[in-house]
Amino acid sequence: MAQKETSNKSRRWLGLSGAAVLVANLVLTGTTIAFQQEGEVNHALGIEGSDASYGGTEFSADGTLSDASYEKYIEAAYQFCEQEEEEGSVLLYNRNNALPLSESERNVTVFGRGSIDPVFRSTAGGSSTNPDYQKTPVDALQDAGFNVNQTVLDAYASAAAPKERSVSSVGEYDPALFTGSVTDSFASYGDVAFVTLSRFATEGNDLAMVNDEGKRMLELDDNEKAIFQKIKDSGKFKKTVVLLNSVFAMEMDWLDEYNVDAVLWVGNPGFYGMPGAIRVVTGEVNPSGHTTATFAANSLSAPSAENFGLHAYNYGSKTPRAAGDSFVSYNEGIYVGYRYYETRYEDTILGQGNANSTVGTKASTDGWNYAEEVCFPFGYGLSYTNYEYNLDKLDYNSDTDTFTATVTVSAPECESVAITVTQAARTPEPFLTVSVTEFPEVGSAGEKLAATVTTNQSGVQVASSEKWCEVSYNPSVSKDNLALTVAANTGAQRTATVTVSVPACEPKQIVVTQLKRLNAACELLTFGVTKAKNPALTGDLAFTFDKNARTLKAMYLKWIKGANPEMMIPTFTHNGEKVLVNGAPVVSGETKISLAEDVELEVVAESGDRKVYTVTLNCPQINTELAVLHMQPASEIVGKENYVDTRIELFDKTPGATGSGWWNTDENGKTIQMRGRGNSTWGLPKKPFRMKFPEKFSPIGLNHAKEKSWVLLAQDMDKSLIRTHIAFSYSRILYNKADNYHDDAAVLFTASSKYVNVYFTGTYYDSSTGRREQKDGDYLGVYQMSDQMERAKGRIEVDKLDDQSPSEDIEGGYIIETDLHEGNFYSALKRIKMSYKYPKDDECKPEQYTYITDFINRAEQALYASDYKDRENGWRKYFDEKTLADFVIIKELAGDLDGYTSTYMYKRRGVDKLFFGPIWDCDKGWNNDKRIPHPSYQPLSSLMIHAGFWMPSYVENDWFWRLWEDESFRAFVAKRWADKKAELIAVTNRILDEAPVDMAKAIEANFSVWRFYYQYSDEANMPAKTYSEEIARIRTLTQQRAALLDKLFNK
Repeated sequence: MAQKETSNKSRRWLGLSGAAVLVANLVLTGTTIAFQQEGEVNHALGIEGSDASYGGTEFSADGTLSDASYEKYIEAAYQFCEQEEEEGSVLLYNRNNALPLSESERNVTVFGRGSIDPVFRSTAGGSSTNPDYQKTPVDALQDAGFNVNQTVLDAYASAAAPKERSVSSVGEYDPALFTGSVTDSFASYGDVAFVTLSRFATEGNDLAMVNDEGKRMLELDDNEKAIFQKIKDSGKFKKTVVLLNSVFAMEMDWLDEYNVDAVLWVGNPGFYGMPGAIRVVTGEVNPSGHTTATFAANSLSAPSAENFGLHAYNYGSKTPRAAGDSFVSYNEGIYVGYRYYETRYEDTILGQGNANSTVGTKASTDGWNYAEEVCFPFGYGLSYTNYEYNLDKLDYNSDTDTFTATVTVSAPECESVAITVTQAARTPEPFLTVSVTEFPEVGSAGEKLAATVTTNQSGVQVASSEKWCEVSYNPSVSKDNLALTVAANTGAQRTATVTVSVPACEPKQIVVTQLKRLNAACELLTFGVTKAKNPALTGDLAFTFDKNARTLKAMYLKWIKGANPEMMIPTFTHNGEKVLVNGAPVVSGETKISLAEDVELEVVAESGDRKVYTVTLNCPQINTELAVLHMQPASEIVGKENYVDTRIELFDKTPGATGSGWWNTDENGKTIQMRGRGNSTWGLPKKPFRMKFPEKFSPIGLNHAKEKSWVLLAQDMDKSLIRTHIAFSYSRILYNKADNYHDDAAVLFTASSKYVNVYFTGTYYDSSTGRREQKDGDYLGVYQMSDQMERAKGRIEVDKLDDQSPSEDIEGGYIIETDLHEGNFYSALKRIKMSYKYPKDDECKPEQYTYITDFINRAEQALYASDYKDRENGWRKYFDEKTLADFVIIKELAGDLDGYTSTYMYKRRGVDKLFFGPIWDCDKGWNNDKRIPHPSYQPLSSLMIHAGFWMPSYVENDWFWRLWEDESFRAFVAKRWADKKAELIAVTNRILDEAPVDMAKAIEANFSVWRFYYQYSDEANMPAKTYSEEIARIRTLTQQRAALLDKLFNK
């Protein structure tokens, strides 16, 4: 059938037919409420007298309320709360008419914390409660005659307290309480399983969209899922009914999964409302509520979810609001809730706006699908009854311009009602509006402005009081139809008045105020930090000023005495109106600012224009890249034997530092002991040191160990400063206890690697110049604070030997070092030079010395025996294969020529094996050693087992060479390398990317003291020309070395 055309008037009535039903309902409902609340109405109208009633209570003439009347009033209030819940509860789901429950369905079991401890209300407001009237779902069910499973209630009462309920925590009980006799009780109370789901939030404390565990707060949490699964798996319940105790539209896509029969949304029922909800469950009340929000399958599917939360203001150097202020973003515009879902549904049907794409889908399986994204739409609600309405008649009277409609409403077993509604024509009053009344701050450069004039009259007239503000009106458009053109202003502030008028209406005016022309200059002219304003400095700081880049840089390498040395008073000139730092004004020669980090200095012009200048002071003492140590020995530290009393100040202000492990002799009165350390490195210009605190101590966050001895590695030959640091990182990956890879007896220790900026006051011998210098708070460079290699808790934690009874527990532990340079013992067969680090050579008891020496000699004999490859009786009987393989991988990937000449091993009590490690001293790795020990094996194309220095140098075919001849060991190393290669390469690249950035200022300062492209040592290779090229060289060498090991390990 062809569709008939419909006039504008008849189209208007198409909507009125449905509206008529609404009008009828409002009239009937309003009349009922008016009679019920007659007292309140009279009271509000001020017509009560001596016999006036208010809420069913009576007041005497003097306003006194009797006790009996008070009780009536309170009871009426409680009844009203229940009535609110009766009328407001929304029946969301009712499979197979599961609700209302019949009289025979009265043996029930409750589940969920909300059943016994519901969310009654928000904590932001509301009245207090009388515990005698507070009603939980359990209370309301029992009052309604339900038999509630007491065994379950007892289990909740004795269960451990759940996690606190909050905006990011559901706080549900652990469902593990449903076991044994509790589960057995289900059968006797299996008519209905009532599950109450609760969510909590309050004003100023919104419910989180996603909590700290990555869970959406409006989806079922794990405990809730377990409860539903327990109900389903038990098979004891005829029906499952959910009471949704939440003001939030929860995700409801799980109803079929858990065989849920009905869902009643009760919201926050207040302390007295729950009986009203239970009357809906029993059918005493017919549900009539409707949803006020869209129930999405996934709460993150709406655009508003992307903008949800409190966002901190970030205006760079400006702080227009107090610290901690935040804002809510409404970038989704009007598309909140149902507006988004309904609009996208329409666009999907019409095939426009790419609405059916997968963008923004959360629950749909193939493009955006309304039915899959939305569980219950806005305005949805079920009922126990059915009714119909019909538009019987629609008449139009052209003489009076009125419509008359007749609508019939009918329901089963009820008499039909006919409603007639008549609507008369409306003659509009003349009107005139303008969208704005003023433009208060028009820029001096001039602008084009627009406003909207709305009127139902013709003959619009517009005029401006000033020529510089031109105005015109365009009646053919409905929006922005009033155009104002403001000319540029070269003088003082000025004002114009624009008048809009039509006949029969009051004229409207727009006041236009144009600002004066302001100075736009905002340049920083000079900047410095002078000793005159900062007496703690030894001289003025000269900044290099790049005006094009707007950067100022200076370096200061002397110790600054006094508290808060980072706070300095700058002196500067500019041509702007003011200067700001972090949004606060700064006055030249007066205001202190912190130069610990780069400072953005903002010059603001009178016009509001602004330029930002970055001020950088490279001062290692105050910069927060690294920890800081100032050492002041009482006399010159001349060697590695004798300690010197030393005053120190040690602190760590790097991001994330806890403030622990600081030491200040001026404050605690305690000096420490310091001496030199190292072999060839002690003779270098930048000297390494050993520190000995007067008590066991964990310096600057190195909390893995609490010991007296610590070391400062200078890395003079390593111009990257990070070679040993990279090797230590390899060690942490391979010697990782968490992997459960190594023998339980292995001590998987890796030395710490904490970089510090070191200052020195005292006599210092510079071997590169041959001069002794008297330093006074001079910067000494970047050092690497690390562990002393010793037996200690948190270090090489082998078993402690009994000093008093050396024959007791004589099997261990022991720590041994093989070293080309020093040693007091030689192995019997190959004459490998060794020293005992624990017990120390000079402290080792004869019995202990004999035991460990004999054990090493037996191990060496097994290694060089004809059957040394035998897995039971060969070398593996005395050497741990896994720690050895990891040791080889680290030394070979680092390409360390010195790798096998200084080797730590240890033996544990009760374990007849030598374990390898820890890793130490890799500053010669990555082609940083120009020596070639064996012309037949070039370092860049050979394994260091062959190309490096042998252990010792005069031995042909040393231990490591011999071990590598075992093809099964080579295969073992190759397998371990293949498993860990990617991780090792990744950590190398990460360090090479991050370290030069994280300590960029310290590196620059270090090589301002010690020349970069220079090697005092005749052993070390010259680095690349620049630091960045040296880092790139290490990266390339690592890649090349890894490729070589792929081949050589499998050869």
